[in-house]
Amino acid sequence: KQWYQRRVRGDKKRRLTLSRSTYVGSGVHTGHWIQDIPSTWDGLNSSITAILNYNFFGMPLVGTNICGNGASVEEELCVRWYQLATYFPFAKRFSSSGTSPETEFSPEATARIKASIEARYKLLPYLYSQFYLAHTVGAMDE
Repeated sequence: KQWYQRRVRGDKKRRLTLSRSTYVGSGVHTGHWIQDIPSTWDGLNSSITAILNYNFFGMPLVGTNICGNGASVEEELCVRWYQLATYFPFAKRFSSSGTSPETEFSPEATARIKASIEARYKLLPYLYSQFYLAHTVGAMDE
């Protein structure tokens, strides 16, 4: 409601709203964060399916927790998740207490994670433009 009232008053600021509870078509107004993906290889695999499912239902800005959610994650799995998340529409790292942070990873793994993050930053202008198109005209890559 507040978002709508600000738009009616002519507020042109672009705000990001992220939700864990959405419905078909709400992608015009919000993004979706899929939190409950386990920190396993199967979880990494299912994150792709989950994101594509939300994309099919009109939710362009969607993503999962990088490295999954829950128990400590093995180093190689987390590196691969960062590499995959380079191309996720929305990428976010979340860790709960008791999990191993990336600071405990080997220098080689840290360098691979850093390269993935740098590649993502290069893609952000394109992604930002695509999200704007999805918001204004309801389609991407016009």
